[in-house]
Amino acid sequence: MTRPRACPDNVLVKVAVFVQRGLPYRKICEELNAAGVDTPGGGRCWHPSTITKLLQTQAGEAVRDAADPAAALAAFLIATG
Repeated sequence: MTRPRACPDNVLVKVAVFVQRGLPYRKICEELNAAGVDTPGGGRCWHPSTITKLLQTQAGEAVRDAADPAAALAAFLIATG
């Protein structure tokens, strides 16, 4: 049994879009921290390693390189129930 995803869908999609735009992980972290977005673990401070781990999850892999990350996440969620 796998544990439920802790990262909200909109945050995962936002991270994927930032990555696709070529933003360095450190800059993505700065953007998320400035916006007050909690980390998937409930923390307040994003680190590049948090982005790496997020994109290595099944959902992260599904959206990371997708032309439309939101649609890819929706398809992933439907496929995995």
